[in-house]
Amino acid sequence: MTYVSLHLALARVTLFLLLVRGKDGVLLFGGLLIAPRVLQAVCKPVLTKTFWKQLGAAARKNLLRAKQKVTFVQHREGLLAGLSGMHPLYALEQSSGARRMFDEVAESWSVVIDRLLCRSYTLTDIDVLSMKRAVQNGVALARRRLKGVLKNVLARSYSTMSLARSVAVLLPALLERDVADYTEDLHRDMSKGQRQFGKRTIFWLFRIRCHCDFVALWRSLEALLTTAEVTWQSILVHLCETRQCMEKYGMLPLLEFIGILSIASDYKKGQIKKFHHELLGRGYPAKGKCHAVAMIEFAAAILGFKLTPLKPSAPPPRRGTASEMRRLLKGLALYGVSPKVDMASIPEHTALLGALGKLMPLLSGVCQPRATVPDLRKQARQRGHDPVGQSRVDLIALLQGAPRKQHPTPGINALRQLVSAAGANPQPSRADGAQSWSAKACREYLLSRKSIGELRALCGGNAKRLKTSKEDMVTTLVQQRICG
Repeated sequence: MTYVSLHLALARVTLFLLLVRGKDGVLLFGGLLIAPRVLQAVCKPVLTKTFWKQLGAAARKNLLRAKQKVTFVQHREGLLAGLSGMHPLYALEQSSGARRMFDEVAESWSVVIDRLLCRSYTLTDIDVLSMKRAVQNGVALARRRLKGVLKNVLARSYSTMSLARSVAVLLPALLERDVADYTEDLHRDMSKGQRQFGKRTIFWLFRIRCHCDFVALWRSLEALLTTAEVTWQSILVHLCETRQCMEKYGMLPLLEFIGILSIASDYKKGQIKKFHHELLGRGYPAKGKCHAVAMIEFAAAILGFKLTPLKPSAPPPRRGTASEMRRLLKGLALYGVSPKVDMASIPEHTALLGALGKLMPLLSGVCQPRATVPDLRKQARQRGHDPVGQSRVDLIALLQGAPRKQHPTPGINALRQLVSAAGANPQPSRADGAQSWSAKACREYLLSRKSIGELRALCGGNAKRLKTSKEDMVTTLVQQRICG
């Protein structure tokens, strides 16, 4: 029997569990996927219609046995309830187009996962954006009847942003890698997926004017919550939940509530913390509320503070000054009434991490073994490339036809030829006692002969973030293995 490689199998299960999304659904399907026969089916070259139907039948059987409704497995917050749980599975069961799109997205994600399986590789903002582009309008979240015709509901702006945000923190946590840096490109892209206020984004609501303001907020919350795992992904979730609280109660009542909460007794704060643990174990509040709204309702009842919800016809929430918005964001985070600012308090993330942590070693035992570096170099030579001096990550990118950087990485032989053409001698005679130049030395020599303008052109979009000195640009480009 022929099986696919680990990175493709891992991409398939990661994508499917992210589409299911709900905590209870992830736990249910994670338990079904560890069965030996199901694991073997996941690792086969093609995921057939029969596979999806059998998986759906097994899930319904488990729900019937547990006396739970189908809605039990979905994400029970807001509008995503109808685009998660069994809904993506219905689309995969019924639509060949949905299955084709799923396979294409999994193939695209596997390219990044294959590089991430190398210990020397760190997820980049380019990887996150490429995975986001693969999902946008490229995966079916549900099946709906529109004008009498059944059609697939595709991932749009918010769903796409949510999937990219989740996978960008999930894969590094699973593989024990660093989270991708929050760059200006990510900042611009992530703002488009959040709720819009006319032509304004959620960053406008909280007076986050630029990438630097977001990073400053992130660092201040990290310093405030020393025991929490605060990432840029959890900050985005915190902004979303705070926005929902503002829409329900308004800004000024929430600021007054934070003032009362700050002087509450330790006993009452302990009761609020106990409710948070109960809510985390339960997974979801009642009636589709977000965690922050449920926590504020409970805390207000404990404190005897009356919070009157705004009328549904009320205008969008009024934003305060920059200091008021920072006080609101920090207050809700500090006193635990917006718990999702900590990644460990996001039920879906912990469920996904636990399910994939159990699945990964089992998939490794079924999938094809990974190719060794000598095998990769042999394949590169057969395709006409020079693999000498290339790392495993570079070889994988070379064979996949997706360069790791914007510029190709020449091998040591090609670099020495360029140095010789420039008038230097990279391979001196051994009689002189000198050693041949390394790839790093060749790159430094070639880059040092270029003007500042040529170096900035090689830096591309990163030029504005680099120092203007020639030495710093040469150092950065050498680390990126660019010789120009």
